[in-house]
Amino acid sequence: MHRDPYTLTLTVLHDAGARFLIVGGVAAMLHGLNRLTADIDLVIDLAESEARKVVEALLAAGFVSRLPVDPCDFAIAGIRNQWVNTKGLRVLSFHHPDHPGFAVDLFADPPMSFDRLLASAESRSMAGLDVLVCGLDDLIAMKEATGRQQDQSDVQRLRAIRTQRSNRNP
Repeated sequence: MHRDPYTLTLTVLHDAGARFLIVGGVAAMLHGLNRLTADIDLVIDLAESEARKVVEALLAAGFVSRLPVDPCDFAIAGIRNQWVNTKGLRVLSFHHPDHPGFAVDLFADPPMSFDRLLASAESRSMAGLDVLVCGLDDLIAMKEATGRQQDQSDVQRLRAIRTQRSNRNP
């Protein structure tokens, strides 16, 4: 078992051949923002077979859904959409008994589709793996849309990173 929950998460998803992109605070860090976070937010390919890979890989590694539902039902579009529309589900969150302060959050209804995010995703190295991270412009747009104070602070700092990048690469 990996001690680091980020390494555990990314390794089991990578080994399962899951299609996912890192968004949220970890994506901000991978783009150069100095910030802490205790979760990893993922946008996954929500096609049933692909979503099932993600959920089954997390369950096999010992992760547990924070909601009292069968997490495998997340892969079924009709059930997932019902959770979104009737329960207000934004993410299906998983925790691991060995890492109680850490969460893996899967977007149930991402603000941008997996394919849209994939088109501008960037490869980064994390936990010894090459992973796909949400592109900087998409990350800024996603964080702007939340209205949360932490995200608004991140947006300002991410825009500064974008400006620095464009100044280096005119």
